[in-house]
Amino acid sequence: MKVSIKNWSIGPKHDPYGAEELTVVTTTGKVVTYYRDGLGNNRVEVDGEVAASIHAYNVVAELTLKDLFEEYAGISYSQAYKAWERLQASDPFKGIDPYYGHA
Repeated sequence: MKVSIKNWSIGPKHDPYGAEELTVVTTTGKVVTYYRDGLGNNRVEVDGEVAASIHAYNVVAELTLKDLFEEYAGISYSQAYKAWERLQASDPFKGIDPYYGHA
């Protein structure tokens, strides 16, 4: 299983919003992504296809999407996020450019 997180900004430069994707590649090769952004968009994608989405700040709907993520990924959103954090903390080469010694 592989876990990755990607963060970026969306929207105009004068009023940007954050966006984040947490992606799990299962041992069978299935790619499951949980996307969320500062505009209230949340969705679960499986192998590049949207499985479900919401556009609202609704805790119950977000928890339902996270349950769906777990169903497809075989790991909960919070467990995947914590696994990614542990991997980042244990990477001795994080931020080091192999040619110049630092990023």
